[in-house]
Amino acid sequence: MLAGEGFLTKLLPAHFRLCRLKKQEAITVFIGPHIFKDTFEFDRAPAQKFADLAKSLGLQDIESIVSPTSHDHDKVTVDLTRLAKAQVHVTCPWAEIIQLPVNTYVDNNFCSFRRERVAGRNLSFVARLKA
Repeated sequence: MLAGEGFLTKLLPAHFRLCRLKKQEAITVFIGPHIFKDTFEFDRAPAQKFADLAKSLGLQDIESIVSPTSHDHDKVTVDLTRLAKAQVHVTCPWAEIIQLPVNTYVDNNFCSFRRERVAGRNLSFVARLKA
């Protein structure tokens, strides 16, 4: 899957449905490591899909999620963190969200297609743990 494609297909809400969460069931969502907004550039036309997703999630400040870059007016940056948090909130508003402070583009311990031009993958998973 291309970076961000899981957000466009609303992968997070689909995983929550698979877990069959009960209302108010304790859940913690860890977001990251992933590419951060300041290093996640897209061409303006395909990035419109991210803006449309943000609108569909009820986010008001679309320009802060999909923002023009200062160096190239045909490029925008996309804030995947905000999109992930919004998808979690829409599906499971009581979830505790913890964002891991690791930008895969700048941290060489993680794969980054945008940095390496190789489609290495970082492990992503959803798990249900019994208390």
